[in-house]
Amino acid sequence: MTNGFMWMRRAGTVLAWTLLLAILAGIVIDYTPGMRDRIVPYLPHWFGARLSTAWTTRVIDSVALAILASAATLGAARLRLQTLATRARPAVGVVLDVDNYLRETPVDSTPRARIAERFRVTAPPSRRAGLRSHRHRVAQSGQR
Repeated sequence: MTNGFMWMRRAGTVLAWTLLLAILAGIVIDYTPGMRDRIVPYLPHWFGARLSTAWTTRVIDSVALAILASAATLGAARLRLQTLATRARPAVGVVLDVDNYLRETPVDSTPRARIAERFRVTAPPSRRAGLRSHRHRVAQSGQR
């Protein structure tokens, strides 16, 4: 596990340096007069065709449009989910309460067992005697 974090850190560092060098090379190529004309013949055709201002403008416009559309979609989805969650919150609360109440594990600490224990402790003494005798009868019937 430790080696994974080390390699992840190294990969991030390599990526950061690569991007920095690419940005610096782009700045040098773009702002040095005549540099583009001297470099383009040595580059592959697909790369040389992308060293134009028109191509860069098209890419930036496309990326900006995609980001704006994604932001609008995420905003609308968030509002819709927020409205749905507000309306569904009481129903989800009831379902979770019922699920918790009907839980069967651990055997000695289920909500029903805790409620029965509280009732037994707080019941009047006359009721406690009845509960004890009932428990005794249940225990005897289980032994048979």
